[in-house]
Amino acid sequence: MRSPWIPLAGSVLLLLASTGCHSEPPEPPPDLGAREPAGLFEVRYHHWDDLRQHTFSETGEDFDPDVSLDRRWLVFASTRDTVEPDVFIKEVDSRTAIRLTTHPGADRFPAVSPDGSMVAFSSDRNGNWDIYIVSTRGPGTLIEVTHGPGDEIAPCWSPDNTRLCYSARDRWGVWTIWVYNRQTQTLVNLGPGLFASWSPSTDPGQEWIAFQKAQQVGDNWYASWIVRPDGTDPTQILSRPEWAAIHPAWSPDGRRIAFASVHKSRFSQIFGRLWKADDIWTIGADGTDLTNLTDHPSSDWSPTWAADGRIYFTSEREGGRTIWSLRPKAMDFSMPAQPMGPSGGMR
Repeated sequence: MRSPWIPLAGSVLLLLASTGCHSEPPEPPPDLGAREPAGLFEVRYHHWDDLRQHTFSETGEDFDPDVSLDRRWLVFASTRDTVEPDVFIKEVDSRTAIRLTTHPGADRFPAVSPDGSMVAFSSDRNGNWDIYIVSTRGPGTLIEVTHGPGDEIAPCWSPDNTRLCYSARDRWGVWTIWVYNRQTQTLVNLGPGLFASWSPSTDPGQEWIAFQKAQQVGDNWYASWIVRPDGTDPTQILSRPEWAAIHPAWSPDGRRIAFASVHKSRFSQIFGRLWKADDIWTIGADGTDLTNLTDHPSSDWSPTWAADGRIYFTSEREGGRTIWSLRPKAMDFSMPAQPMGPSGGMR
């Protein structure tokens, strides 16, 4: 697999740890930061407790985590057995993983249904990327959700199990977000965006979908947005001209959103890294209280927030990609905000 790479949002596509949802991109410039031993640096922020490693594959890599609502199951994509990734499932605190998919094609971006019975994922097994569903009980009959020549990736579930949200690429190469109702078999187009995350509330008046969207100015870094499932009330909650916010994930109470930053960390600045994620951050759903969680020389990305408050994510802190989790510390956001730097970010 290639290293996580990040073209600017105005180019082809941002897909961290991608196995390719598009034509083969040019090789990114060398990652100078990868040459520096992690032990030379001291982690500066500790806005978390109880850091844990959850996968330990000696061959291949593990990435794209998601956790069931009851925190029993961890699903992820992995190349531990094959060149192209398959979807695996394991009990969160176990080392034994069950392989849910066995096709020679690439299977990515698994998402557990709220009732814990199904896993939706993306696969290129038919020549393009489509959305499929498989049972969490083990390999079996697949349900093909999307069809046709286009690409559809990164599914997420509505809290009531009835709808799926995913990103689809149109014939002009633009990625848009769609909501598919499995009961009525109807589709709603939410507009341009990638990597949607559905808020946990089952109250129709409190439902939101978070996603990343390319800015239309500057270097076209990705910004964080939220929108109603019917496409109304699109709201930008985070945008910076110097760095990107990618892979949003809602907290269990729907008050905060976790995401990974790109080209924000001191290591990215020191070594000029443009092609890798940096760290895990959180922000209030109203766009306030930006908080840094991790500050490691290696990349952390693809956060997912479990019901017990832990954030699971992909990390390269042990060399290869594996799944980790941490518990954010309780923060008193009633305190005065930190001074802002000249570029608008926290100092």
